[in-house]
Formats: sequence, C-alpha cells, structure tokens
Amino acid sequence: MLNKNIFSLIFSFICILILFSILKFGWTQTWAVILGPTITLKPYFADMRTVQGALLSIQQEFNPQLVNPGDPWGRPMNYPSVWVVISDFFALNFEKNYLIFIISSVTTYLSACLYLLRKYPSIWLLLAIFSGSSLLAIERGNNDLMVFILLFFSASKNLLLKSLLIIFAGVLKIYPFFSAITLSNNKKYFIAVTSLAGIYLVYVWPEIENIRRNTPISAIMSYGVPSISEAIKLKLNVNLNSWLVAIFMIAFAVLFGNSNKVKNNTTIKTRKENEFILFQIGASIFLSTFIVSSNWDYRLIFLILCIPFLISLPKSNTKFLILLSIIIASNQAILNNVIGTLGGVIITLISKMI
Repeated sequence: MLNKNIFSLIFSFICILILFSILKFGWTQTWAVILGPTITLKPYFADMRTVQGALLSIQQEFNPQLVNPGDPWGRPMNYPSVWVVISDFFALNFEKNYLIFIISSVTTYLSACLYLLRKYPSIWLLLAIFSGSSLLAIERGNNDLMVFILLFFSASKNLLLKSLLIIFAGVLKIYPFFSAITLSNNKKYFIAVTSLAGIYLVYVWPEIENIRRNTPISAIMSYGVPSISEAIKLKLNVNLNSWLVAIFMIAFAVLFGNSNKVKNNTTIKTRKENEFILFQIGASIFLSTFIVSSNWDYRLIFLILCIPFLISLPKSNTKFLILLSIIIASNQAILNNVIGTLGGVIITLISKMI
C-alpha cells in the first residue's frame, strides 16, 4: 500500500500539471481536454459570476434572483441573497478581488483534500479528489467549495464551533442544515441548530421559491430524484411525479440497507469518531439533496467526506461496489469526454442509482 508521502507527491504533481497547462496553453484549452469543450466556460470561474453580476443588476433595479443582466450569460442568481452581501463586502465586482476570493476558496478546498489524503491515504480518496465532479467545481469556482470547507471544519469536537459552522454553511446554501445530524448525540445543540434552521427557512422561503423556479432540472451532469424523473420523461416519454420516485427509492434503500449481507459488511465493532462524523456530513448532504432537488454533479464532492469511513470497513464486495460507484458517479464529465455517448449512458445509470 502506498504511504501518505507518495500520495502527497501524486496530489502535488497533478495540481502542478494542471496549473502548468493553464499557464502554458490557457484556461479554456486545459479544461476542454479534461472535462470536454462543451462544459468549459469562460470567463474564469463562471458560476460565481452570477453573484458578481448581482451587484450590477441591483444597481439597475433588478432582483438578481429573477433577472440578472450582470451575469455574462444572463443567469439568475440561484443562491440566497446573503451572497449579495458577501459580494458587496469583498467588492467582488472588481475582477482582482473576485479572482483572489475564488482562488483562495479553491486553494483552501485542495488543502482540506490534501489533509484528508495524508490522514487517510487511499487510492479511492485520490480518485475522488481528482474526479470530474471535483475538477468541475474547481473550474466553475462554485460556492459549494466554500460550503465543503465549512463542513470539513465542522467535524470538530467542539460542539459550539460545529454548530456555528453548520449554521453559517446553511445560511449560505440551505442544504448544509441537514448535516446537523452530527449533533444528534447532544439534544441541546441539535434542537438549537434545527430551530434556527427552521426560522431561517421561513424567513427566506420566498427566495427559495424564486431559486427553485429559476434553477433548471437537468437529466445530464446532475443527480437527484427530479433528475431521474426528467431522464425518464426524455428517454421514455413518461411523466412520473418526482415524489413517487423518491418514495420508491427510499423504500428500496431501506430494504437493501437492512439486508443481513449489507449489515454484516458495513458494520464495524470499533470506529474512529472523526471518520464517522465526516461520513455523516457527506452522506446527509448527498441523501438530502438527492431526494429534494436536482443537483449539478459538482455537489458530489461531499462524497469525498464519506470515503475515510468507507475504507475502514472490512474488505467485502459490498464495500468495493460502494466505493467504485462513488468514483464512477463522480466522473460523468470525464467519461463522457473520453468515450463519448457510451460513457454518458454508463455514468447516468450509475449516478442515478448510487
């Protein structure tokens, strides 16, 4: 088995190689080779441009969650309005500030990944860190990177710090509130965080409605029950209510998870608390977003947090299949780019069923 220093060297080599390629051949050409020419967007770090452009849209008296002419592609800002405050505070309308802000997020994200890789050296973890989903999140400069960082640090044993980080992450993107499950062993903190989450949801509900209406449901490069319903509609011309699909998949998961074979292969007598907390964070984010929304594939970066616990499980076919499914599901962009339509079909089937 490779030790942590070897993994660190491989990690550093890949990062340097991508950076060198960007400097030598350019942003668009580099990412087009990795992710495919149809995915790569320019100007750099495209996703947060909706936040950057929101300031201009507000100056023009538009609600950027509905109409956002400040965005280079005219996309509505599908984030809570707190991001406008953040954009204004860091003066992200100035390109230099924008690039510093995003590059700092990318660097911190990669640092967190390197920490995990050194603490839990594994080829599975290395593959997940440099999967298509992770690289897409970096290429887009998506703010899920910032949420990942906050929830990574929320694995702290300090309950107050954990609670504050979950609340802050939840204010930024809503779905991190589901990671409050990591507080379930302490009723006081759990009730406090979930209560604040409920109050905040009521307060921003009109914004959530705007965001949902303006966020497209995609059957490609995405995961979640609504994505499955959309895929069935496109391929089979059958309209299925997404909640019926959700109920069916939950029932299947419960039956599968309660089988003796799965229980025997995924239960360990002793477990390290930190590994299990990271697993709870990653699993709660994936499962909750899978059920309630259509999510672009870069959100699969949270499955990285599940891997330290999964690799600690006893060797079994179940463990291998779970880890393999995570890697395949996280590489739709790369597989589709390398082997074309066949890659897209394979990855769609697996990513919808993981």
